[in-house]
Amino acid sequence: MDQIIIRDLQAQGIIGVHPHERVQKQSIVFNITMETDLRPAGVSDHLQDTVNYQTISERILEVVEETQYFLIERLAAHLATLILEEYPVDVVHISIDKPQALDTCRSVAVHITRRKE
Repeated sequence: MDQIIIRDLQAQGIIGVHPHERVQKQSIVFNITMETDLRPAGVSDHLQDTVNYQTISERILEVVEETQYFLIERLAAHLATLILEEYPVDVVHISIDKPQALDTCRSVAVHITRRKE
């Protein structure tokens, strides 16, 4: 299966279980890999024959601004469902990093994979 990859998409949002995380936005970094058939776009050279990564990036940023989940696992699941429902994608892999989650490491992350049912 072909892939479209969005790397290091950065957003600011409310996410976390600690009181200070519920008040101040923090940096959240997304890496998203979407599996779909890219052959039609490879032949036609038309945007409508592929998955528009700009539209998906903007949609993710919009969702991060609107939601205030406690867990990055929940945010990842929400985004995976949204992408599979709104875009012509068969499989989506989402990694979400919280760079400021712990003082003792560079980042904490979750990675999920979901398939269209």
